[in-house]
Amino acid sequence: MNSNKKAPKGKYPGVWQRGNVLWLVLPTDVAQALFEKREKKISTKLPNTPENIAKVSSIYHRLVTDWVNGNFSGDLYDYLPRGTTSHLKVVPPPFVEPTIQEIWGLLMESKGNTLKENTLADYKGRHKMLEKVGALELRLTTDIGLTVKRLLLRQYKPQRAIVWLLRRLFDAVNLAMHYEKSRLAKNPFWNTWESIKPEKRKNLVTGDIDSMVSLSWEDAVKVMAAYYNRPHYGVNYQYYIISFKFLTGCRSSEALALHWTEVDWENRIIEFKWSKPLRGTVLQPTLKTQDYRKFKASTRLMDLLHELRQQDGSSDLVFPTKKGKLMTNEALRQCWSSTDKGDSYGIVTRLAVSGEIAEYIPCYNTRHTFINHLIDNDVSLDVIAKMVGNSAQTIIAAYAEKKKDYKPFQF
Repeated sequence: MNSNKKAPKGKYPGVWQRGNVLWLVLPTDVAQALFEKREKKISTKLPNTPENIAKVSSIYHRLVTDWVNGNFSGDLYDYLPRGTTSHLKVVPPPFVEPTIQEIWGLLMESKGNTLKENTLADYKGRHKMLEKVGALELRLTTDIGLTVKRLLLRQYKPQRAIVWLLRRLFDAVNLAMHYEKSRLAKNPFWNTWESIKPEKRKNLVTGDIDSMVSLSWEDAVKVMAAYYNRPHYGVNYQYYIISFKFLTGCRSSEALALHWTEVDWENRIIEFKWSKPLRGTVLQPTLKTQDYRKFKASTRLMDLLHELRQQDGSSDLVFPTKKGKLMTNEALRQCWSSTDKGDSYGIVTRLAVSGEIAEYIPCYNTRHTFINHLIDNDVSLDVIAKMVGNSAQTIIAAYAEKKKDYKPFQF
């Protein structure tokens, strides 16, 4: 009497007995890839003997091992005994384009451990955006770029975030194509961000686009004096932080997060170790381009900090609000450029409109003013790079034109 049964479970997995013939039960993933079925049995034409049962079981284990390790050849002829497969027609595995989730994982894998904590938070936030609009499970197609773009625009308004995300997806598809995970002839995310790219920020006074514009040092001194004389009550923290930015070239995120414990009075060293994100109040233990930076302070800068310390040392932060809390970027912006809250706001805007300074600059450009001031005083660009926390290549690319006789040093 013929019987159809599997070999005892656990002892000979992947073996199925049909009468006196042994059949190989393909692993589920292999069956799905080759035959688009969850279960598939292949006759080995081997008689049902203990030796042959062990042989078929070893074939099964080899298939599983090769599949898991990515060594599966895609052809069952390489696995089944010779002379037993003349009847078998192997269907080549259909190629399936990866999902957005899969290429995003490839992108993150390529980054490894190189991302700073705040940058990593940006990547996680953009991943949540894709998840929220239901794009993660979509597979790559020739028009997937426009599809994802439409989904994002329906849900989100900040176009800068969408532009950033579309650019990263472009990078992710390039990686997939490079490693042959995708067979698309052209990257579907190419230039999808161009039509929604925000205009560059314009000068509030002239309407021109602000880029690397900076003030002369004489105009910088006028701005600091205007902050010093602004109507205020209590400690004039706005004056101290703006003066600090002009005298160090640091970013606002670094100044806002500075603590008194990071000021070495004896050696005149300021150590920048923390940064404040644009949104939120949780300080990041790294800077934008490096883990930390030591800055050798001038006598004038140390006098400024000593003066501030004498007025109010109740907060751990060097530049807190009057209530001792973390100051926001918006507070800096309002005092610098806004004109809608009375005489104590819009200081630099009014100075530019009245002609007291040559031109308006954004608050961030105190950094450019500091760098240009050092260049005018013949400080080496590699020294400046260390002072402001940029790579020397960045400083050379942005500022070397101003120093016509500058010869790049050897890295």
